[in-house]
Amino acid sequence: IRDVIDGPAEEMLICCMRFDLPWLVSECPVMQTMRHITILTGDTHNMPRRILRLESLRRSADDMLASSGATVAVEAVPLPKGTHSTFHPKLILLAYADRIRVCITSANFLYDEWWKKNQTVYVQDFPRKQEDGAELRSSLGEDMEDQLSAFIGATTKADDWCDKIKAFDYSTAIGQIVASVPSVEGNHVCSNKTVVGPSVNRWGHMRLRHLLRHQADPQNMADFSVVCQVSSIGSLDADWIEEFLSSLCSSGSHPQIKADIPWQLVLPTEHEVRTSLEGWPGGSSIKVARESLQIADKADKSERDLPRGALHRWGTHDVDGRQ
Repeated sequence: IRDVIDGPAEEMLICCMRFDLPWLVSECPVMQTMRHITILTGDTHNMPRRILRLESLRRSADDMLASSGATVAVEAVPLPKGTHSTFHPKLILLAYADRIRVCITSANFLYDEWWKKNQTVYVQDFPRKQEDGAELRSSLGEDMEDQLSAFIGATTKADDWCDKIKAFDYSTAIGQIVASVPSVEGNHVCSNKTVVGPSVNRWGHMRLRHLLRHQADPQNMADFSVVCQVSSIGSLDADWIEEFLSSLCSSGSHPQIKADIPWQLVLPTEHEVRTSLEGWPGGSSIKVARESLQIADKADKSERDLPRGALHRWGTHDVDGRQ
């Protein structure tokens, strides 16, 4: 993380559900030299535990950052009333005098998640646009700019960052962002109404489906199966599973995929958690109840078990047996 939050950055936007700000500042002391920092975290839903966490985050920001002269804003991103979703991105934007750094990671900003777990981290710097507008235009670059600004605009109050994002040239982007926005229709196909227009392809797995349809077909695609690794499951619905598999298997010549494509769900076992580097505490991030592994069928209001062979152990071992 100290290699990401580094250099003479002037401003930072950081989004995450869970923070250990004292640890983060100790790892990245350059944060104390920035002039403006915006911290965005999840809605408290009026839950006492989350309210206390937000208050603690604000106190830490005042003690460790504002006292150094930085202007610090800590905001809880509001979600629509009644939603069970959470604001859970792990995003860092660092604005320098000559460039912006974009970091998207799978890790919360906690010591254990950066030092004791395998994580994915995407980092790329993009220069400022030239005043004469002579920068190279590319579809990937335009898509990156559009997705970053749209995500910030759709989820947060940090509207000033939407303008900052558009001041940089993303023509060298090496990937495309697929983001989810809680309670926005574009995250899924609504079964009880037709969703039309560009919004349906803006977020979530429908965005992924749209992107894959513009990719070249992999060889022997008809023989593929889908493998998913997750740390939490809220509920499984037969219609949603069919939608999700269709999105993952889309391509230019396969806009639709058969509903019975094999799929596998990878989860760690009790033994794998116990013998991991963190031991039992590492299991606290695995949110899967037994009832979550039942598939609901809305048509006949029934539930059924996962398909035979769908559940798989994680199963990677070092020579000493640790995960």
